[in-house]
Amino acid sequence: MYTEIDDLKHAAMIKEYLEKNPEATRKDLTNVLRFNYRRLIQLDKVGVITLPAATPLGKRNKPKTVRL
Repeated sequence: MYTEIDDLKHAAMIKEYLEKNPEATRKDLTNVLRFNYRRLIQLDKVGVITLPAATPLGKRNKPKTVRL
């Protein structure tokens, strides 16, 4: 289980990354910082971070290609 100190350290890492990369998505946070998605949600619920908005469906899915 994580302690309050761990929460603050993780939150500082996330905030620093978001300052350098303001267009970062939740997926970027999990890939670059190696945090599990549930951990991000947990930190958001505790209130130490504010997650970026979820990626819209059109951006998540690759555009369909038309075959001729």
